[in-house]
Amino acid sequence: MSSTKSIRRVLTVIFAVSLLGLFFVYYALILHKGIDACLKEEYFYVRLNDGRKELFQNIESKSDFITSISLPLVVKLIRFSDQNVKNGRYQWTRPISALGFLRLIRSGQQEPLNFVLFHGESIEDMAGMAGRFFEQDSLSYLYYFLDPSIARSYGYNSDDFLTMFIPNTYEMYWNTTPESFVKRMHR
Repeated sequence: MSSTKSIRRVLTVIFAVSLLGLFFVYYALILHKGIDACLKEEYFYVRLNDGRKELFQNIESKSDFITSISLPLVVKLIRFSDQNVKNGRYQWTRPISALGFLRLIRSGQQEPLNFVLFHGESIEDMAGMAGRFFEQDSLSYLYYFLDPSIARSYGYNSDDFLTMFIPNTYEMYWNTTPESFVKRMHR
């Protein structure tokens, strides 16, 4: 009888330790908020061609030890691939879990920015302003703005295309392309 009690005790201890281990894994993967919050004016940027590897390198400085171990496991668990990485400017104000972070990036819920458009003297000035605010450089905007077919498609010509850009404050996203920028200005 004492051997049966010993076996029960051992099995109970194994079960309790296993249950505790499962809870720790659940905590580490799902509940642990190990990615620090962004400061008031701090943003996390994901560039256009970034994949999982670049994403993990960028988040490494904001995450703790447990998150650095659990992040690859959560990636496999939710089947997060390079196609799920959405470029943009992200911000979170409280610490976030690895799962919450990956859901945020996969959903593309980025923070908009206020783009203040001043009256530019030339198309080059306009492209320079856009290049300072958005992900793509000013040359991308300049080449797009200088394309005569673009001006024609909006009912302008190369000489009066600049009049479409009305000085104001616009709420836009950091990953705004030249095409979507002009479309927004045309509204």
